Amino acid sequence: MASEYSNSLKTHYFEPRVDIQNRIVEFRLDYGGNMYLPSMRIVGLGFTSVGANCNPVPVLGQYSHIRNIRLLDGGVELGNLREANRFLSFQSQLSENMPNLCVNSVLARNRVGYVMEDTSSVEHPGLDKFAAAADLKDGSKILTAADGVRDAYLELKKVFPILGQLPALDTAVFKQLKILIEYDTDVRMNIEGPVKLGGVAPADTEVTAINTKPPTLIADEVIDDRIKDSLRREVMSGQYVYDEIEHDQFDVNSANTAEAAAVAAAANTTTVVPQTTDAVINAFDQHVVSRMVLMKAYRNKDEAFHPATAAQGKRNLAKGNGNYNSLYQLDEKLQIRVNGSNLFSGEGIVGEPQKAHLLSHAWGTLNVMPFTNRGGIGLDDPDSQSVNTEGAPNNDGRSLNGQTPAHGTDADRQSDFIGGSNYIGFSVEDRVARMQFRYQRALCHDTSAADLNRALTVHIFAEVRKMIQMNGGAYKIAYM
Repeated sequence: MASEYSNSLKTHYFEPRVDIQNRIVEFRLDYGGNMYLPSMRIVGLGFTSVGANCNPVPVLGQYSHIRNIRLLDGGVELGNLREANRFLSFQSQLSENMPNLCVNSVLARNRVGYVMEDTSSVEHPGLDKFAAAADLKDGSKILTAADGVRDAYLELKKVFPILGQLPALDTAVFKQLKILIEYDTDVRMNIEGPVKLGGVAPADTEVTAINTKPPTLIADEVIDDRIKDSLRREVMSGQYVYDEIEHDQFDVNSANTAEAAAVAAAANTTTVVPQTTDAVINAFDQHVVSRMVLMKAYRNKDEAFHPATAAQGKRNLAKGNGNYNSLYQLDEKLQIRVNGSNLFSGEGIVGEPQKAHLLSHAWGTLNVMPFTNRGGIGLDDPDSQSVNTEGAPNNDGRSLNGQTPAHGTDADRQSDFIGGSNYIGFSVEDRVARMQFRYQRALCHDTSAADLNRALTVHIFAEVRKMIQMNGGAYKIAYM
């Protein structure tokens, strides 16, 4: 391999052909018979903050500003990942702890991968978002333009599964290869804060915006004619099957008048009211669907942040992973009907053990902190400091000077990350003609910061099977 890289490959660095700051960036590869390996990657991914230095979203780092990313051959779409930042927030956790801690977190500038601190709590070494700005870990901190930028590295196989199957990209076939990235510059989707909420500026120094910087595309060209001819024969003689990641969503309403009244009275602290949401999802019709994952986020993005009335060290800052949390809900149930038949027996997915089992069985290892997929640490009250602090995320309640705040709401409670990694994942492995979701949760008397009765958007990501078939100097892409 060393000799191949030294004698048979030439590495190209492509600057953007189009770069509109905070909007889009487009790369185009040279064509005319060039042969590129599918190991393409983008470096220099990053953005600067306006107003103050800050922390990125812990689970996502510098990937958070990638809203959509597409791989195109002229007008033909070879790959497309919509809501890319949200899917990458899940994908970043699909690895073992040590590779995430030592390698992946450095490449993405995120804070996934955890250690047990000397206090016996579990957290990423740089996870204290309540520390003073000067104490933030330089490796992941987002800086203002005057201070610099922390760049990330993205391997394109992560977002374009087709690259994991093709042995090479031959520009004699793919004559107009280009990569297009659309940015998401909403500060609430990119940083921990402090941010403006409800149009009201925070009392602390506000991060008012982010500004993207031009990244660079790196591609390895095969220059050895013998290897190039061999790869060309291999590419042109086969058909390649892969699973594209596609997205849809449905909304879950907040409590209606009758439901809210039933759980509002102080005397009804133990009353729960079932709420059912039925949704027909059309995005996957007439496609073979493999694995799926559901992520539950607040419909109102402001609600992913502590309000301005919170304690000094928390006001206008994100709760855990902010808008990339997948929120725990009380007494969830999920049943899916595929082509008129229930996908799961009985009432469907019921209870946290079954949910965790199906998620692990479908997607493998999920690297999250203990208890972050549950509503609280053991039987401890989430709105108070947890008695159990060993092997759990550290209790919140630290202010900007590292001291426990003496005023405001949310001043002294369990970690913001508790209940923020509650994903629902499973396998379908069927051709879908019609797919219906029945999602249930329990509304309750809840005055906590979590507020389990709020309106949600449920994001659905599914692996959808596709095939690219080569025929002479042409190709055809189709759903299977």
